[in-house]
Amino acid sequence: LFRFFDREISYKNSIQSQEKLASFFQTCVNEAPECDLYICYIGSDYFKETAVIACAYSLAKQQQLTGYIVLTNSAAPMKNIYTLAHEIGHILFTRRVHGKLTHADPHSPTGSEHHPSPTNLMYPIVPRPENVPIQSLLTNEQKTLSLQSSLLQRKKQ
Repeated sequence: LFRFFDREISYKNSIQSQEKLASFFQTCVNEAPECDLYICYIGSDYFKETAVIACAYSLAKQQQLTGYIVLTNSAAPMKNIYTLAHEIGHILFTRRVHGKLTHADPHSPTGSEHHPSPTNLMYPIVPRPENVPIQSLLTNEQKTLSLQSSLLQRKKQ
């Protein structure tokens, strides 16, 4: 159905401005409407932006949050094993602040979605597993914020 090529998707551009990506996400919803989180692997190695290998998108419709994660082939090697967890972190950090969606890291003084420490899972460049023990990847504040996500609180009918 969909084939994406290297550098075809931009994480900086809106979903709406990327017709093929928007159509891809809509197809995901049509095929599996009960999902709260869609994890999509695409057959390319990088996003348009240099060295970007994955991205998380959060959309809200009727106050309901849906997450979309796009991973490239470059996220697959063992050195990038924490990439999916990093992107799930962005989705779980998504919340409303002053009526607007944000996925800012709780430790960022500027409202950035990334953590300032290179040993933290939410640093812009995901740490390698051999460099950081898994139990020290997140702070207590990040764990607390993640557990408050509406995706984890939602009751299924």
